Amino acid sequence: SLSVAWRKGIKEISTGLSEVVDGTAVIEKSISLGGTLVQSSQRTTGSSQARYETKFCWLEVCSEMGEVLGHVQLDLADFCDGQQHRRVLQVWRPNSPASSLRLTLSIWAEGGSRFETAAAKA
Repeated sequence: SLSVAWRKGIKEISTGLSEVVDGTAVIEKSISLGGTLVQSSQRTTGSSQARYETKFCWLEVCSEMGEVLGHVQLDLADFCDGQQHRRVLQVWRPNSPASSLRLTLSIWAEGGSRFETAAAKA
């Protein structure tokens, strides 16, 4: 079984465990994050849409024993256009050769500051 978690200090939000079947764990529960993004003075070339300063978010992929199998990094500023995005990210593990573990995320922002992640596959 696998889960995806976001941690910051003592705060933690997790999807809960999902069974791995044929090498895939489909996680139905979303993780909602609230935060503040600072609007940049620069705009994307050819767009009137505001750009936000970089705001990194780390998600951890964990085993049922609580062991962190690896993590992925997202820049939340990339998802502030009101659209749903899909990303396939390689799970990174320190001091380890390239992992075959991938995380597929559906990400969207509400009001430019609230994020949801769903449909994680590992």
